[in-house]
Amino acid sequence: MKKEADIIVDITVCILCTLLSLFAMIYDLQTYKIPNIICVVGLISGVVFNLFIYGVSGIKDSMIGIISPIGILFIFFCLRIIGAGDIKLLSAIGAFISLDVVKIIFITFVIAGAYSFLYVIVKLLRRLADRNKKSKYTFSRMHLSVSIFAASVIYTVSLLCI
Repeated sequence: MKKEADIIVDITVCILCTLLSLFAMIYDLQTYKIPNIICVVGLISGVVFNLFIYGVSGIKDSMIGIISPIGILFIFFCLRIIGAGDIKLLSAIGAFISLDVVKIIFITFVIAGAYSFLYVIVKLLRRLADRNKKSKYTFSRMHLSVSIFAASVIYTVSLLCI
C-alpha cells in the first residue's frame, strides 16, 4: 500500500506531465512545432522536482528519464518518422517520471499506430468512393503530440487507479 506522501507526489507528477503535454499539443496543433521553451521548462522542472523530493538520487532518475527517449527514438528521428520536438517533449516528461517514460513511449506509439491505421482506411475508402473523380485526398503529417498527451492521460489514470 502506498503512503499518503507517495500518492501526493504521484498526483503532482501526473498533473505536471499532463499539463506539459497539453501545452505542447495545443501549440503543435497550431504551428506543427513544439517550442523549445516548453521542453526546457519541463526538463528543468522535472530535475528540480526530483532533486527536491528524492535528493541526489532524483537527479540520476531524471537523467535516465531524459536520455531514454533519445536513445529509443533516435532511429525514428533519423528516418524522419518523428520530429525532434516530440523527442524533447518525451525527454521533458522523462525528467519527471524517469524510466516510466518508456511506458509513455509505448502507449504513444500504440495510439499513433491505431490513429494512422484508421486514417489510412478512411482515406482508402474515400478514394474508392470517388474513383470516378480525380481524388484530392492526400496524406498529411500527424501531430504525435496528440498521442503523447493521450498517453500521459492514460498513464495518469492508470497510476492513480493502482
